Amino acid sequence: MFNNPERVLINKSLSFYKNILAEIHLPTAAAVLLGLPGGESYFRHEIADNFPLLADALLHQDKQAFIEYSHKIAGMGRGLTPTGDDLLHGALIASHYFADNLNFIESVKKDFLTTSLKTNIFGRHMIEIGLKGLTPEIFKNFLISIALGQPDRAIYKSISLIGSSSGLDVIIAMIYISNELFV
Repeated sequence: MFNNPERVLINKSLSFYKNILAEIHLPTAAAVLLGLPGGESYFRHEIADNFPLLADALLHQDKQAFIEYSHKIAGMGRGLTPTGDDLLHGALIASHYFADNLNFIESVKKDFLTTSLKTNIFGRHMIEIGLKGLTPEIFKNFLISIALGQPDRAIYKSISLIGSSSGLDVIIAMIYISNELFV
């Protein structure tokens, strides 16, 4: 979606958001992806073992590995939309915005159906809209603020109020993917 975003601006925004997240107690095991404390050790371990490999597969367009690691993450965690589903959503949306892999995402949709069936209806919805590049406007605004180098504490505050940790899980995945692409 963004044509040649400037790395310097993106890095400025990513640093700003990582610093905000480091200042608070994160209630989510996804914090492990940013090297921060938070969440239950079992889920931290599962996320640390699987999400980086999922992100690598997504960014390098490795269909088999992406399906494998998505299946390990989907439905994992607590909440109305489990942490794993929120992480998948964030990764897919950041990929839609910043990586040139829309054909890859289209190619995995059919095989991805069994993965989305692994979770509840709410988590499935997050995964399925992520595959389509759709997301609530606040997450879109978060990514725009990263791309433009205009981080905004108000956007972060609004996101942090979504679910018990869903908003944080989504943006942690977005930060992780953006970091992999631009830092």
